[in-house]
Amino acid sequence: MTDLEGREEPMNEEDAKTPQPEAPDAPQPPEAEEAREKPHRVRVVAAAIVAAVAVISAVAFTASPKAPATGSAGSAAPVADAAATEPVAVTIRETAPGMDASTSPVIVRVRGEEGTSAEGVDFCHAAPAADAIAGTATVDLAPGSYTVEFLPTVNADGSINAGAEARPLEVPAKGGADEKADAEKGSAEDAGSTAAPGASAEVDTTPADKVTAEQIADLQQKTQDAISRGDSTLTGEAGQKVAEKVAENASKAPAADAGKVEEAEKKASDAAAGAKPAQTAPKADSTQAPSKTDAPSSPKADPKPSAGSKPASSSKPAAHEHKWEAVYRDEPIYETRTKTVTDQAAWTENVYRYTQYTMSDGTVFDNYSAAKAYGLETGCAYSAKDIYETVTHPAVTHEETYQVQTGTRRVLAGYRCSCGATK
Repeated sequence: MTDLEGREEPMNEEDAKTPQPEAPDAPQPPEAEEAREKPHRVRVVAAAIVAAVAVISAVAFTASPKAPATGSAGSAAPVADAAATEPVAVTIRETAPGMDASTSPVIVRVRGEEGTSAEGVDFCHAAPAADAIAGTATVDLAPGSYTVEFLPTVNADGSINAGAEARPLEVPAKGGADEKADAEKGSAEDAGSTAAPGASAEVDTTPADKVTAEQIADLQQKTQDAISRGDSTLTGEAGQKVAEKVAENASKAPAADAGKVEEAEKKASDAAAGAKPAQTAPKADSTQAPSKTDAPSSPKADPKPSAGSKPASSSKPAAHEHKWEAVYRDEPIYETRTKTVTDQAAWTENVYRYTQYTMSDGTVFDNYSAAKAYGLETGCAYSAKDIYETVTHPAVTHEETYQVQTGTRRVLAGYRCSCGATK
């Protein structure tokens, strides 16, 4: 309400409760009408913007993935991938009645199962017999499904331990579901530890006197085949030592042919010298997205060469890669014999024994006093003769040993490359 002078008067409570008739709008000029409606339009537009922002924020919050607890968003996937492919130490154990630390190294062939993440893996691995017997020998395998086959071994006396057929082996990822399940089965105090996966075999031993030449040839052939697909334990110098140990033990069997055993050893040693370690891990999936470190960087523009300078050659000569060939030498084989050496040859001599006295009447005396007395009594004369005895002395000798060459054998002297390098 306004007073007569146009001032607004406050309303009392009764007036406020009583509906007041609306006064007709007084005609306003266009400029005033536009000024009155402009703030209203601004408020409507501002409210619409605020509502739109609220809706977009809600949608973005709902659609955005949950950020990893640690690290950047892009680092979560590589960590999981690394855990799924990290190699696991798998134990190798083998026992046999004749096995001991002097047995030839235990060789296993590992193959990945078809249709699994380990498909394509096919290599051989060697471990000292002592470690395999104790169950401390290991081979690193990526998580996956495999089969493990044990090859024959030979003991120091020439007896042969049979091989074992391929048996399945599952290698779980570190921290994977299988490993967690194994941990939950343990007691409360060791629930955090799990037994490592492994392959074991218990085989029979053929006595040395029962081993045939065919068994020895088969053993050495399988050793050579294992070297051709071996990892670092069966290539280079390590593989040659395995071949030498197999030949050394196999030669002790009565049925062994020394020439054939040596020839097979040479072939295996040559194969080891030129072999490269086999691939022991599954091939990487080509469809896997590259990591940040693998992302190609944008090429940088090469600076323009200065005047008079020659552009550098874009190709470099390939680095020389040694190709080692085994070099052998012949060593004599000696046998120790004994001979008798004569210090003084045997000889004879005549040794004086006594003097014989023969009287003129034929009486014989070997004592001068008796002969003299007989002569005075009978008047017989006598003749004297010295009597000698022939004595033979044996030769003076002593015994000596000496070496006699009975043959030769080929031994590895080293390796030579066509470039002249040796090792």
